[in-house]
Amino acid sequence: MALVVEDGTGKADAESLASVLAYKAHCDGRGITYGNDAAIEILLRKGTDYLGQTYRQQLAGRRVSTTQALDFPRIEVPQRDVGSFAYYPSDEVPAEVVKACIEASIRADSAELSPDIEQAVKREKVGPIETEYQDYSTGRKTYPAIDNLMAPFLRSAGGLRLTRA
Repeated sequence: MALVVEDGTGKADAESLASVLAYKAHCDGRGITYGNDAAIEILLRKGTDYLGQTYRQQLAGRRVSTTQALDFPRIEVPQRDVGSFAYYPSDEVPAEVVKACIEASIRADSAELSPDIEQAVKREKVGPIETEYQDYSTGRKTYPAIDNLMAPFLRSAGGLRLTRA
């Protein structure tokens, strides 16, 4: 089945925020090897799922349509680095979000992005072998590169949520 990529129209059947072509161009520019198109499509679906699961509740603005499958495109997402009253276009998926999707997809090729979490081992003893669990550990891996790409699209921590009338 061909990958359905969100193009900014708020597709009800979109599966990815990035295309196979964008994935390949990104990887080619960074010397990253990749598999065939079918394998890339699977990774892009996983990367898109990860972004939705991780950032959905923190995203600024709101979806363009109630019927769209993914979290982008969005309305009223402020462009904080441009100035007051500047917003990202509501008819496209911002380049930073596409890049975050690709970065998540690359990581999905070598690891589970949202694994089930167990307490980290500090010490445990089985016969002469001993393992101890870390205090207060979550065992959850973080991806700062993806967090940094998504940061401009998140609501400010502790700020008020305003909606234009």
